[in-house]
Amino acid sequence: MPRKRRISVMQQKKYHYQRARDEQSYVQLEHNYVRSHSDAPETEGDRSPRSDCEFDGEDSSAEEMDIDNLDLNAGILVGESVEVETEEVTDPFEILRYELTENVPSPYIMDFNEKQHSIEILQLYRREHNTAVKLSLVIGKDCHVQLYVHRTLVPETHDFWSELSTHVQSASDVFKILEKLLEYGVCIGNPDPEFQELTPVGCGISSASSPEILAYREGDFCAVQGNLSYSSTIRSSQYAMLVLGARCPQCSSYRRQLKAREIRQEEKQEKTLSLSSTYKHKDMNRDMLLKKLEQQKEQIKSIQHTIDKMRRDCDKEIIRNGISMNSIQNQEVEDLMATCEEEMVAAYPDCNSFQRLFWEQQKKAIKHGTNGMRWHPTIIRWCLYLRQKSSKAYDALRDSGFITLPSSRTLFDYTHYLTSALGFQPDVVKLLREECEKREMFQEEWKSYTGILFDEIKIKEDLVYDKHSGEIKGYVKLGDIGDQLCALFREKC
Repeated sequence: MPRKRRISVMQQKKYHYQRARDEQSYVQLEHNYVRSHSDAPETEGDRSPRSDCEFDGEDSSAEEMDIDNLDLNAGILVGESVEVETEEVTDPFEILRYELTENVPSPYIMDFNEKQHSIEILQLYRREHNTAVKLSLVIGKDCHVQLYVHRTLVPETHDFWSELSTHVQSASDVFKILEKLLEYGVCIGNPDPEFQELTPVGCGISSASSPEILAYREGDFCAVQGNLSYSSTIRSSQYAMLVLGARCPQCSSYRRQLKAREIRQEEKQEKTLSLSSTYKHKDMNRDMLLKKLEQQKEQIKSIQHTIDKMRRDCDKEIIRNGISMNSIQNQEVEDLMATCEEEMVAAYPDCNSFQRLFWEQQKKAIKHGTNGMRWHPTIIRWCLYLRQKSSKAYDALRDSGFITLPSSRTLFDYTHYLTSALGFQPDVVKLLREECEKREMFQEEWKSYTGILFDEIKIKEDLVYDKHSGEIKGYVKLGDIGDQLCALFREKC
């Protein structure tokens, strides 16, 4: 509870509150003080022995001083006693804050966090024109102490706290912590420049056998340790922040693994993989992938040159040793095929067999040519099946000249008879119904129990222009829900 004290005006001139002193500000009373108008200089004997004294405690007595002058403007007689209220601070945190103010030793600096209402004692890194926080000692409202090194909390199980308490009661306890901090240094980790290329800043490093993060690369703290200054380092995830030496045992142990990883990285860069190598693409780095791509380009170019050379050699051989057939000889070849017709019929007497159908379609294609040919539906289905398995193999078989097959444009008209789109299409359902009616599946009840099977397909990645609808097809569609989510995302952005 505030206490009332009786003091004189001349003593009040040089007295200030204890609470005001805690807040580093002085409280001035609304009084004007005047000195004597006497022209005679003040001597040592005339000066009051109690005029410059301050209060020492509650039992300090206020001494009345006689002054001959009167302050008419202030309305208070000089020498008149007044009563003021003082407040005694009993909060341990405020007392600790007052004791630490301007008493924190170098190289530490003190700051008060108004938001968290805590005392922060900082030690900084100073390198050239850059400054960063090395460590911070945070004292909370309950006088509990937490130590952060490079923004990482030092646990209470650390050897640093073995002889110290994390709860301080006075400024001497804080000074003991600060004094012991001078004996410790921050673990430098592995700041070697060759290690910094193994992973980006902020990323972790794990082993192939376990997804656990074993180490990580720390950013730039402008760190300085003795004569060594570094802007980035790789630390073990189990490293000890404060050490008595340069490096903690965990970072020293992981240093061997970093050297082994560096050697493997150099071997990968120097290693030249052949095209027949079974080395997986996901395990290759960018340089290795680029080298393999260049090898593939060179191989394709070499194969193309070989094909062109063989084609030129064949043309030269045909010109040199080839025999041109006249119309009579051509007719003889056709007669030869007609002669084989009898053998074909004898070998395959069933006119509905695929062999007989294929033979007749080949003869018809030779007679009518490719432009006026009307292929049998069975041949169309067989060609669609071949092209579905491998379009390149189908094109190679058609271009070989041994047999005549429908062109890709002809097959395109059959594959795109129905419009492809997401969901159930009415045209497809109608086609299925017609097929069921042909098979008389609705006439008997047991035939009407059917099922629809879905199978995965591979869609070629490409954008094509539809000349009928004027649309560019090939974009990914996620349906109405996906479109609504995209529209909602655009509205928020």
